[in-house]
Amino acid sequence: MSLYISDVFPYLSKECQKKLELQLGIVLRNSSKKEDIKSNIIHIFKTSYIDKIKNILTSKKNHIIKQMFLEGGFIEQAEIPTPISDFPLIELNDYYYLPLEMYEAILYEKFLQEHCFILGLLNLLPEKELKYWKNWLEKETQIPYKSPHPIKKYKLPFYFYIILSPLLLNSIQIIKKNEYSLDECFSILLDQHPLNLLNECFSFYQALQKLYYSKNNMLIKFENENISIKNFLLFFLSGKLMPVFKNNQIEKIVLTKELRDWEISSQEQSRNSLEKIIYVNFKR
Repeated sequence: MSLYISDVFPYLSKECQKKLELQLGIVLRNSSKKEDIKSNIIHIFKTSYIDKIKNILTSKKNHIIKQMFLEGGFIEQAEIPTPISDFPLIELNDYYYLPLEMYEAILYEKFLQEHCFILGLLNLLPEKELKYWKNWLEKETQIPYKSPHPIKKYKLPFYFYIILSPLLLNSIQIIKKNEYSLDECFSILLDQHPLNLLNECFSFYQALQKLYYSKNNMLIKFENENISIKNFLLFFLSGKLMPVFKNNQIEKIVLTKELRDWEISSQEQSRNSLEKIIYVNFKR
């Protein structure tokens, strides 16, 4: 999970402090009001870095900032051969972190929705959907969500809760398109309980949770391949597939951009490192 520069600045090395001050163009060492500092840094990201962030995230080229964003906002310093000098990063405990001020600056930018990033799509989900998604994640991961409510007002904690949840996806290669209809995803199930009660008394994520924990784990056809319902629903639980809502109705299902640690690396050491960070951050 990422950190606020305004929170951790006093604990950073002198070299990192100096670099951040030069990159942001403000003096932070003698500042005392955290909220004012945070607001100033968010404003600087909006005015000086927003176009750069958009170009990096929407480019097809590899970029370390894009990799960090897709993987949850941090990366081990040892994985980067040369220091990053053109973008404000927090350097702490052998990790680089994308500042949470950056996330605040882009939170409501339309390009996040247009390019199907989870952070942007969360703006389209009704509060009840977010609540049932949270309940489902808590039940499956056994990691309690200890952050402010309502979720729609405080989206960043929930965003990191989603993408850092330790879920295992085994069949990511079967997703071949960027967009699907509800019928393409659940054709034979739409007339059956609990999906037949969508938009009447069940929310989408509530219905999916009931289906996930039902005894019926039949194989369904998706992209001409057989997949168990449980494995298919993991795509929704992890945020790889998300519904796009319009007027409280599902308009389409989209494939999101954010990756998962196990899609990028199969090294057990890397996975253990990620889970340790998850535990520490959600424990605070």
